[in-house]
Amino acid sequence: PGAAQGGFTDRTETSSNTARKMEIAVGLKKGHVVAKRVMAPRPAQRKGKLGARVKNIRELIRDVVGSAPYEKRLMELLKVGRDKRALKLAKRKVRPSGIF
Repeated sequence: PGAAQGGFTDRTETSSNTARKMEIAVGLKKGHVVAKRVMAPRPAQRKGKLGARVKNIRELIRDVVGSAPYEKRLMELLKVGRDKRALKLAKRKVRPSGIF
């Protein structure tokens, strides 16, 4: 008997399409074949995405306050063509200690 009649499917039936689930009791593709549900995105999935309001506020603050001293030094190094030195300085200043 086939899957439509409630029995187990033959492995030969799905050999051409191995990604499809089979109605068998054991194995990686075990279980009843169902359609994949399309879920609405959860609020946690947009975590870390910068909103327009926050972006504008940060931009305004950066214009008023200016750059940090290490950022000024980085810009100066980039102007004179010391790209590798600037990269080393940026890595040392930005990355958290203990990583790399």
